[in-house]
Amino acid sequence: QRLLCMQFVPGVTLEKVIKSLRAHSNTPMTGRRFIDIVDDAQRGPALLDPEALHDRLLLSRSSREEVVCRIGIWLSEALEYAHRRGVLHRDIKPANILVDPYGHPRLADFSLSARSAEDEDAGDALFGGTLNYMAPEHLLAFVHEMDEEDVDERSDIYGLGLVLYELLTLHLPTVPRDPNHDMQDHVRALVEYRLDPPDPIRTRVPEASTALERTFTRCLDPDPACRIASAEELAGALRGCL
Repeated sequence: QRLLCMQFVPGVTLEKVIKSLRAHSNTPMTGRRFIDIVDDAQRGPALLDPEALHDRLLLSRSSREEVVCRIGIWLSEALEYAHRRGVLHRDIKPANILVDPYGHPRLADFSLSARSAEDEDAGDALFGGTLNYMAPEHLLAFVHEMDEEDVDERSDIYGLGLVLYELLTLHLPTVPRDPNHDMQDHVRALVEYRLDPPDPIRTRVPEASTALERTFTRCLDPDPACRIASAEELAGALRGCL
């Protein structure tokens, strides 16, 4: 038997935070609301972390844009740590991000995509991912129309960019599944949709800064060559937005 022993993170997924924000979208999103949602979902005691208490206070006093920047910086730093060690995530989505009682996001459920030499048919399962958060090149590789090697660090950047876009705008740019289409057709429809960048964030959040809009535009560029190239660069861009 092979067992995984992982740190327990009391708190809530970012998916549940976004759902709660969306359910009360008439109330402006602020750091205080973000922390209140995390507190309401808390089911057990958290270990005291004096340093993290300062971050929680800072987050609770943040504006909507500052919350997204701070969450994005922490996640980018985690992603950069993995990328430096040759590990891609390939399944970044709100459900795979745990938010602890201090408001810190934890990147979880890495989809390690090395193909097994003993089981060639396991490729799709190992390749993994969630369609609604995949970069265009990831979608094409998923249906074997591009090489898996083309799905690299920049594909993770795209996925993280979509998560932050959704957190800021409470809208996920995607296309609904047509019941008359099979998986291949649905993926191709998603690819076609992804070839155009999503609506600029200021069409949905008019008070957002030009700098943040430019950062999202670069994160979600359909061409990997024009995209922000590393998680370290993304963290730096978000610090600049702060």
